[in-house]
Amino acid sequence: MLFFLLVLLNSALTFAAPPHAHMQVAVASLVKEIDAQQLTSKPMLKVTSGLEDVKIPAGESYTLHCEILSTPGAAVYWLRNGKRIQGNMDLNVEEKMLNLGKKVVESGILASQYTIECPTSEDAGTYTCIAYNGHQTVQSSAVIEIEGSNTACKPSHRSAPRIVQWTESRFEMQGNYATLVCRSNEAVDWAWTFDGELITEDRYEVMANGDLRIKDIAWEDMGEYFCIARNKYGETRQETFLYPTSKKTD
Repeated sequence: MLFFLLVLLNSALTFAAPPHAHMQVAVASLVKEIDAQQLTSKPMLKVTSGLEDVKIPAGESYTLHCEILSTPGAAVYWLRNGKRIQGNMDLNVEEKMLNLGKKVVESGILASQYTIECPTSEDAGTYTCIAYNGHQTVQSSAVIEIEGSNTACKPSHRSAPRIVQWTESRFEMQGNYATLVCRSNEAVDWAWTFDGELITEDRYEVMANGDLRIKDIAWEDMGEYFCIARNKYGETRQETFLYPTSKKTD
């Protein structure tokens, strides 16, 4: 049955670029079936750090931040007045496929933030952080008011990149693949460190989007990881933590 699901899922992803609504529904249905057979605990989704209404002085950049506790892993995206401004609903289907046939934990905290650069009156409105894990959807909203007259701001394109989404912590069973998320607001050069050392081993793969995929995780992989986003103007770092759990037998 799992092999059949894998073939269908692979086909869905292959012919869904760009994805259409009906294809997203089909993929979500397959994800639920895979999770039902592989997850070691029931799906759950919770906002652990949400948004609050705030008044921002015009011209002073402000960062909105939310954190999501999820099983299985979630995708986070942002809306302003109902229109998407950052992120998407794409789940980490590839990791599910790599761990196909195994019991998985796929649990942790995902952080996401959106920066309002040089806010003007046009940036006022309702901002919403939405998380989706293939089973549930949760959200946190805030009304943002801009105070004062619009002012000129310094250009922000000549600055270090911003990391806009990352794994705060990840729990996964030893012997499985695990992905540590790290995303930037722009195309950057990526690097990761573990215990202060640059990661270069073949067992680790830095993905094009910034994520770090680790194969066959072991107890020795537990600890702090840093993702590094670089451009010619500087670099930004973000910390994450991986906790390998004991292998579960049926």
